[in-house]
Amino acid sequence: MKKLVVMIMIGLTSLAMFQTPASALVDSSTYRSLSIRRQALVSKESSLLKSKDSIEKNIDDLEHRNDNKQFDQRLDQLHKDLNYTCQDIQKVRLDIRDIEQAML
Repeated sequence: MKKLVVMIMIGLTSLAMFQTPASALVDSSTYRSLSIRRQALVSKESSLLKSKDSIEKNIDDLEHRNDNKQFDQRLDQLHKDLNYTCQDIQKVRLDIRDIEQAML
């Protein structure tokens, strides 16, 4: 019985060692580097979101006063810009997620 209790304690201790937070396994310089990269991506995301809002505002303005072909061409270009910006936002968000997972 004593042998079984000792084996259980050893097993639980081993299991606890494997459940240490990943941040303990990442050295401080790597963690700091990841943190700096994450902050840069968050800033980029913020900038892209502002750009997206601006493009959407321009699209709304043009749609309300659309009366010639020039506006149609500009509107098409704004829609393309909006699509590219949304794709960039998605890529940045995925990069942020990857970094946050690495930091855990």
